[in-house]
Amino acid sequence: ALPPMYFILFVMVFCLVLTNVANNMMCAILCMPFLVNFGAMVGMNPIAMVCVMFILTEFALATPAASPVTGVAFSYTEWVSSGKMMKYGVLMSAILFVIFMCIGFPIANFVFA
Repeated sequence: ALPPMYFILFVMVFCLVLTNVANNMMCAILCMPFLVNFGAMVGMNPIAMVCVMFILTEFALATPAASPVTGVAFSYTEWVSSGKMMKYGVLMSAILFVIFMCIGFPIANFVFA
């Protein structure tokens, strides 16, 4: 049996990847019931998990379809190429994911305990 944190990490990565090709709110609404039910089942704080998940779904940085702001940034091709924007968007999403799972999740557990 895998530790419960593996499932939480999987759902968070799924949200982070999905939010780059779909609407942010739709991703959050799609994944929230899984986290709430799983958190209640294993005795973890579901409010902290959902708060971190909502923040992660706002990291739509890798594709122009991710958010209007990213689409505008991708349109300025004379400043930076779209390939570089996508590469650095994926890199920043990965860095922010690690930061929020290592720092944000424990803080959310402390705040919503």
